[in-house]
Amino acid sequence: MARAISADDVHLLNEDQDLPEPAQAPPAGGAGSLLRAVALQRPVYELAQLMMILDQGDQPAHAQAILTTAATLRPVEDLAALVPLLGDSQAANALHAAAAQRSVEELAELVQQLHNPKDPALTTQQARWRLRH
Repeated sequence: MARAISADDVHLLNEDQDLPEPAQAPPAGGAGSLLRAVALQRPVYELAQLMMILDQGDQPAHAQAILTTAATLRPVEDLAALVPLLGDSQAANALHAAAAQRSVEELAELVQQLHNPKDPALTTQQARWRLRH
């Protein structure tokens, strides 16, 4: 059961602490629908490349939108192929998004596929691509 927030729950920043960065707004309008289409239709390796480009190009909200959409709506096999291509924080975000939206059975399948990839040659190829970029 939820409880009310009290004054004891509020933590004030010390003067020597930095203020947290404001979150970027999610993509709006045409960009949002375009990113959803990309996340659902492009090959997995292209999604990973696009997310890297968007992150480096100061568009992390767009990269996050693609990642969240792919993690929640693409087949489990695609997500299992995407995770090794991502950097650690992006992979963690993808797994968190999947865990929040997927059924228990799908999560069990995802864990199984991440632990024992169906195609070991693909995993080696993915690791090589990640090292080059």
